[in-house]
Amino acid sequence: LSVLIFKGYTAVYEESSDDEQEKPSKQLPKLSEGQVLTLLKLEKEQKFTEPPQRYTEATLIKALEEKGIGRPSTYAPTISTISSHEYVVKTGKYLEPTMLGETVTETMEEYFPDIVDLKFTEKMELGLDDIELGKLGWRDYLKGFYGDFDSSVKAAEEALEGKRIKIPDEVSEEICPECGKNLVVKHGRFGRFLACPGFPDCNFTMPLVVEMPGRCPKCGSRILKRTSKKGYTFYSCENGTKRAPGTEESETFIPVCDFITWEVPTKDDCPSCGNTLFKNSGRGQRKSFCINPECSAFVPEENRRYKKAEKKEGDDSKKTAAKKKPAAKRSDTGKKKTATAAKKKPTAAKKKPAKSASPKTAE
Repeated sequence: LSVLIFKGYTAVYEESSDDEQEKPSKQLPKLSEGQVLTLLKLEKEQKFTEPPQRYTEATLIKALEEKGIGRPSTYAPTISTISSHEYVVKTGKYLEPTMLGETVTETMEEYFPDIVDLKFTEKMELGLDDIELGKLGWRDYLKGFYGDFDSSVKAAEEALEGKRIKIPDEVSEEICPECGKNLVVKHGRFGRFLACPGFPDCNFTMPLVVEMPGRCPKCGSRILKRTSKKGYTFYSCENGTKRAPGTEESETFIPVCDFITWEVPTKDDCPSCGNTLFKNSGRGQRKSFCINPECSAFVPEENRRYKKAEKKEGDDSKKTAAKKKPAAKRSDTGKKKTATAAKKKPTAAKKKPAKSASPKTAE
């Protein structure tokens, strides 16, 4: 229960239709100072302040629009840029900043505070509007901007000369199979990957994998989303292969679990055998099925795709009739072209006397 002491934004806030349908919150009755109350019940409850939710692509675009940053034509490229540079990664539907993104942001805030300020972008948009309307010359605008920017660049170059900015390691839950340490996320030429923090004593690395819902139907371990060399997505058991203890990196891996599939694992379990259900990838493929051959609900691979709709008897006749109509138009067109050519023949005949006159002139 609570009592509203200061109205704040509620003084101008109008309840929406959805809010009106909600049950009214219980409030304490009006009390006066020094009033004696009778204790009826006492409950102890502990609550913690939760951080605000991370941005999704939709909420980020909405925030950019509210703060006057960018234009509708730049919203999509902005999200694409921060994703391709791996400043953020998409976890579910939320955009989660990476250590690389946080390091770049901290560096920009330290050496270019005016550039990364929200007001700078807003002022720049207003300046571009004035240039478009003819109120401001673009040369004057660039002169005013370049002076301060050039001095900031030179100051940053002097401060960062010979200095290497280290990106903090992001510790993962993956365990190094060689030394038992938690693998950390590293950034390389081809993107993020997992590496052992014990380098150079331990040089184990592996691709950054995505854990999928469900469990391996063969050994019960986690199912990981992987990408082949040609860019195709497949799913396999986390215990697919392991390096034998005491062997070098060049030696072969020991196969542990050979489960691998193109089908997408779901969070649902089969009601018959309890194994994870799978579904086909692609749009509209929502029907899940069991891939356990020993289960009574097992669906063979040839029956996992949706069946195409059978053709009706009248469909072929309609299509044949529809094809004949354009043919009739072609014949009419041919007749028109023939008639036009026939009309042009007399014109060609009129030009013949001019050719016969040339020999007389030569004589």
